[in-house]
Amino acid sequence: ILSRFFHQGFDVRAGLAATPGAAWAAARFCSDRIIVSGEEEALLAPLPLAALRIEPATRTSLESVGLRTAGAVMAAPRAPLARRFGALLLLRLDQALGRLDEAVSPRLPVAPLSVERHLAEPVTLTEDIERLVGMLAATLKTDLERRGEGARTLALLLFRVDGAVSRIAIGTSRPMREPMLIQKLFHERLAALEQDIDAGYGFDLVRLSVLAA
Repeated sequence: ILSRFFHQGFDVRAGLAATPGAAWAAARFCSDRIIVSGEEEALLAPLPLAALRIEPATRTSLESVGLRTAGAVMAAPRAPLARRFGALLLLRLDQALGRLDEAVSPRLPVAPLSVERHLAEPVTLTEDIERLVGMLAATLKTDLERRGEGARTLALLLFRVDGAVSRIAIGTSRPMREPMLIQKLFHERLAALEQDIDAGYGFDLVRLSVLAA
C-alpha cells in the first residue's frame, strides 16, 4: 500500500501494531514500522517522549527531571508520575502498551461546512461545551451568510483525549444560522443526553458541522 502511494507522489506514514498508540509511534519514530504483539515495551522504550502522544509542556517537564525516553517513563514509579505530571501520561503509556483499551472512532463523511476549536486544556463540564458551541456557531453564521444558506441539520462532535468521539445531532424544519438558537437547541440536547456522555479525561477538540443546509 505504501509503495503504491509513494509511486503516486504522496508522502505517507503507516504503522502496524496491536494497539493504536504503538502503531502511531511506529509510523513516526520506528525504522521498522511493524510492532509484533507483546514487543511493544521493548520497541517503544528507546523512543522519544513524543512517541507517547503527550503534550509538549508535559514532555518538557519530564525532560527537566531527566526522563527523556518512553523507557525512562516506564521505569519510573507510577504514583509520583501521576501526581506530578497528571493521569493522562499514564493513560497514554498504558494504551500504547495494551494495558488499557483505546477506542478508535471510524472516519465519518466530510461535512460540507465545519468549524472547530482545539483546546489546550480539555473540558469536561457541560456549560463549557455549551459556551464553545456558542463561539463556534458565531463563526458558522458568518460562513453560512457568505454562502446564502441556513443549517437544517447540525452535528456536534466532542473528541476525547483518548480518541473516543461523542456525536450529537440536531435538526430543524427551517434553515437557521443564529448562534443563540443553535446554542439553545444543543443545550436541550446535551441536557437530555448528559448521563450518556462520558467526558473521561476531557474533550480537547470540539467541532460543529453543518450536515444539511
